[in-house]
Amino acid sequence: MEQRRTPVRATVLGAAALTIALLAGGATEASAKPAPPTDPDTPRTSAVVSDASVFVPVTPCRIVDTRHATAGAMAAYQTRTFQTTGTTGFTAQGGNTTGCGIPADATAISASITAVDPGTTGYLRVAPNGGPMPTATFLNFRTAVSITNTGTLPIATNGRLDARNYSARPTHLVIDVAGYFRSDAPGTGAVAISGGDTHTCALRQDASIVCWGSNFNGELGDGTETGSTTPVQVDGLAPASAVSAGGGHTCAVLVDTTVRCWGDNREGQLGNGTTDDSATPVTVSGLTGVVAVSAGNEHTCAALASGVLKCWGANDNGQLGDDSGSDHSTTPVTVTGLVGKSVFAVSASKFHTCAALTDGTARCWGFNGSGRLGNGTNVSSTTPVVVSGLTGVADITTGDAFSCALRTDGSVRCWGSNNDGQLGNGSYDNSKVPVSPSGITDATSITTGEFHTCVTRTNGSVRCWGSDSDGQLGNGAAGPSTTPVTVEGLTASTVSAGLLHTCALTPTGGAKCWGMNDNGQLGNGTEVSSNSPVSVVGIP
Repeated sequence: MEQRRTPVRATVLGAAALTIALLAGGATEASAKPAPPTDPDTPRTSAVVSDASVFVPVTPCRIVDTRHATAGAMAAYQTRTFQTTGTTGFTAQGGNTTGCGIPADATAISASITAVDPGTTGYLRVAPNGGPMPTATFLNFRTAVSITNTGTLPIATNGRLDARNYSARPTHLVIDVAGYFRSDAPGTGAVAISGGDTHTCALRQDASIVCWGSNFNGELGDGTETGSTTPVQVDGLAPASAVSAGGGHTCAVLVDTTVRCWGDNREGQLGNGTTDDSATPVTVSGLTGVVAVSAGNEHTCAALASGVLKCWGANDNGQLGDDSGSDHSTTPVTVTGLVGKSVFAVSASKFHTCAALTDGTARCWGFNGSGRLGNGTNVSSTTPVVVSGLTGVADITTGDAFSCALRTDGSVRCWGSNNDGQLGNGSYDNSKVPVSPSGITDATSITTGEFHTCVTRTNGSVRCWGSDSDGQLGNGAAGPSTTPVTVEGLTASTVSAGLLHTCALTPTGGAKCWGMNDNGQLGNGTEVSSNSPVSVVGIP
């Protein structure tokens, strides 16, 4: 199952109309700081966050990471301009190369900014591009201490944001966006979707979460254990910015960067210090500053803005990566062996976990049957090992006994079990190192189910390969495929696979699913499986 990624942030308290002053509540400046230089640029009209503005979440996304080789640290007293809308310039900024779904008419972004291990004490100010720097400081930082502040940042009408490093040494910046503001009201469409074993969840434009399918352990989050063939709203959940459906539980990142989970908790995968199931969201203990979350079969992992990775739940195969020898943890533990590295994406499976690092490499840990850790061996590991020969990683996803990565150039690499052709390279041979699925050169998102893989392409089409036992390849035919086949009649912006089903979002915010439907996980009001996409009820 693919449980996505990536960045979040925001101090927004709701999706209703809000009044937010420019950078209100920023950190208080320390004394004896250099006076800001006069900005020579002509100020442009900045976007406004007014009473009529509404918040629209996006799939958590990192728009800036200066640690990326193409970006480079912020120099002493340097002002740098960052593009927040569209896709122009994202590679140079070290962020998401395909953009973060922020439209040109956005008036502000809800985001966090992290100063990563700065070379000296200093502070940061931000302003809409071309406008004067405010007197309020957004972020104070100390030497060699990564620190984050979250806020609502108005942007210029060109979609750009200026940031200035007020310190005598270079510092790296990371900017994670959770959503944006616009003047019109959000609709009922979806901005993110996640397939679990036999249930599915979606994040809607109004920052609420709906789920459908099985509910044996309360994984739908509506306070019951009654399944539903159509979406039901998760109960009592504050505005959210990400969702991840796992085996029998679900987790969400809220706009305040904390995490809530609900459903099955027999191994502590809800992270609240107990093993009691919960049919409504509970708070993961001691966790904040989260930029990505992934719910696996019986464990969960979260990446923090600082680059640290935390996991909790089952650990019988070392899938928590803490080298503790404990068979589970009911609260988050730190994944070891990543000192000096920074994680931006994580994917938890059944017995293993993989993460993508800002240096473009990937690490995996846990059980290594069929070579699913990708390091050229079958030797399991309770700490992260390097995936062999893999560079330029933009995202990562884990299936039952295999793993795949999306690269920044649009190509894909997969490794591990290939009994159903889920590696996509035209064979049924397992591989202990990454191999290339046939003909995939322009992928924009990737997901893995139990034994199948799917990608979206730049033209909006979806291609899948591997097992087709229940129609999860979506091409209207029966039988597995060792090479990619096209999902029929579908244009999509992103895709997410469950155990034996697959779902996708359309560019207009609609949701479509296909494959196994024995628990209503396709969301179309029936329990009839389908080998081609059907529309989810209530998500246009």
